Amino acid sequence: MVQFIQRKKDYDQTLSEQLYSFFNEEFSPSSPIKRKYFCSELVVDCFVAIGHILPRAAVLYNSKVISPGALGRDPTFGTFYGYVTCVADYKVPETDEFFYKTTFNEIFGDEL
Repeated sequence: MVQFIQRKKDYDQTLSEQLYSFFNEEFSPSSPIKRKYFCSELVVDCFVAIGHILPRAAVLYNSKVISPGALGRDPTFGTFYGYVTCVADYKVPETDEFFYKTTFNEIFGDEL
């Protein structure tokens, strides 16, 4: 986690240089094929590997600096469907980050 925090800080501080490099066609994205992955890193790299996110978009979708929470907030990775629980009549607290977000069923209906 400490490495993630430092990578995210470095990424945020150099984003303008990375964008400059990208628009000058000097940016070369890293491969989505790695020996080890953090959970959200695997998700992002899978989206790149299957072509849902183009490799050149790595300037904005750098898998090493996207956290699990960031995945839930970015519609590129899907919409909120709901929670899985074994507690009968579980009520999601109104303070939950996704409580007021548009759900999958609200967007696509119950028929899918």
